[in-house]
Amino acid sequence: MKKYIMHIIGILLIFSLLFPFVYVADSDNYSIILVSGWKYFSQNLFSLSSILIFLALIFKNYQGYKNSQLIVFVMTSMVALYFYCSPILSLGEEFWSSITEFPVGYFISGLLMIAGIGLNLKRLVSG
Repeated sequence: MKKYIMHIIGILLIFSLLFPFVYVADSDNYSIILVSGWKYFSQNLFSLSSILIFLALIFKNYQGYKNSQLIVFVMTSMVALYFYCSPILSLGEEFWSSITEFPVGYFISGLLMIAGIGLNLKRLVSG
């Protein structure tokens, strides 16, 4: 089971991005719509590629070149977390009053991303 924990976290992270993720403004009819995580990240190619690289490094279980893999994983994780936190950063001063308006998919995917980062860093650093 310990061998497959990163695969389970990666699959759960993929499924959590299919849930309602964040509210965005629709410029066609001036309304607020709810989008999934994949639709949110696909609006920017750089953010989508960072999420896909992050997921690829979670599923990768190659033991060679740990230093370069650690550097790439940390850089990709920081970029993915930046794009993940950009809805929170856009709230500004209204953070605590508006944090309850985020859908459950946002929080589930955030917890799974942090768990994946922690477990993968532990695996890469411990050897």
